[in-house]
Amino acid sequence: MFEDKSIQIIFGVIFCIILIVFIKNMVGFLDQKRNYRAMQIVKNTSLRYKALIELNDSFHFCDIERIYIFSKNVKSKAQFDKFNYDKLFEEKVRKLMLVSKEIMDNVKKNEELLPHYNEQLDKLPLYAGISEAKMNKVTYKLYSKWERKLIEESTLHPVIEPKWECSCYYISPKGRNRYSSKRQYSLEEMKYYYDKNVEQEEKVCTKEYQRKLMTDSQS
Repeated sequence: MFEDKSIQIIFGVIFCIILIVFIKNMVGFLDQKRNYRAMQIVKNTSLRYKALIELNDSFHFCDIERIYIFSKNVKSKAQFDKFNYDKLFEEKVRKLMLVSKEIMDNVKKNEELLPHYNEQLDKLPLYAGISEAKMNKVTYKLYSKWERKLIEESTLHPVIEPKWECSCYYISPKGRNRYSSKRQYSLEEMKYYYDKNVEQEEKVCTKEYQRKLMTDSQS
């Protein structure tokens, strides 16, 4: 008799747990469905969101990475401790002069376009009010939540201050110890090394030209 009651209690507990999990999942499903419906309604009815999408289509910002990564693996802990990040960065800029020039040109284009884009952002229709939400059969709280979320996610943020990250790695022979370190460089620092390389190349070209003039005059 006691064992039968124990079994009944165990099954009762299991049933309650299953029921709670089911209800929780059902509530989550219904909430997810409600949010999805609200999001779609906002996409189709928000004047501000529609105007923002049209505005985005009229501006063509250049694609620029927010961060460019250069890395180097060294063979000893001493090399890791004395690693020269400036040297690595300068070498990479020198090897990628055309890419560096393209990045600078694209940054300039984005800088020129961004103020005009922000100016048009200020002219977008206002966020929807209670009456608009009610008209679309969505609570104002939910409508406002999705409208602001969609606007935030869709607003363009073109890159105008890219970064460069130089990393150094060292792994001990048996792999027991792993070391890593990094340093970031700004656009201004990249420009410094770019201009430095351009100046060096101009000097080399000038020397070669002068040498050629001297050779021609002697012939």
